Amino acid sequence: MSSFAYVHCKPTGVPFYVGKGALRRAKYLGERNQHHQNIVAKYGKENILIGTMECSAPEIAYELEAGIIKCLRRSGVELCNLTAGGDGGRSPSEETRKRLSEAAKKRGVSQACREANISSKKGKPLSEEQKRKQSQSMKGIVFSDEHKKNISISAKKRGIPDYVREANIKSISKKVIGYHPKYGVKTWDSAKSTALDLGTPISTTSKKIVCGKEYQGWILRYAP
Repeated sequence: MSSFAYVHCKPTGVPFYVGKGALRRAKYLGERNQHHQNIVAKYGKENILIGTMECSAPEIAYELEAGIIKCLRRSGVELCNLTAGGDGGRSPSEETRKRLSEAAKKRGVSQACREANISSKKGKPLSEEQKRKQSQSMKGIVFSDEHKKNISISAKKRGIPDYVREANIKSISKKVIGYHPKYGVKTWDSAKSTALDLGTPISTTSKKIVCGKEYQGWILRYAP
């Protein structure tokens, strides 16, 4: 089942709620908090605008939801959300933890790094065992001097990290989905067309898409 990040807007186009879940959940306007219900009752369900962005995995929908909430609140938009989103405000279930673990494995993140990340988020220091695992996970990764030199020269010439360039090459033909508090949801055929439309450098735009960071008010991601 596909996961979505979605936005509920007043008839004027002003967002008032951000969520994540299945498409059916995005279109369902009942069983929300009282603030949300009051707004829906004021304007009528048939007049509420709904914008959706499909994500390839639930954890991506969580991150996108949190990013949109942060962006909107920073822009001074009043939301009905009671938390910062991103599955925050409650302890993740065992099923959610399993999905996050499997997603991390697919991305090549080692168990030691995952444990270190979890520990850092909780504000607890790494145990000696975690430190040992993290150290072992880094062993055996050897780059020749020539390889290091070529990487350094290439990075200096282009001014962007290798992982960003590799991601750019792989995603030249991938569509881009963006959300802006003022302009809503929009799609582009590629990172290049996104940059041309926004009037921004393609290298910087591509980097922001890969990192999923806010850029000139837009939250940009490659379409799944």
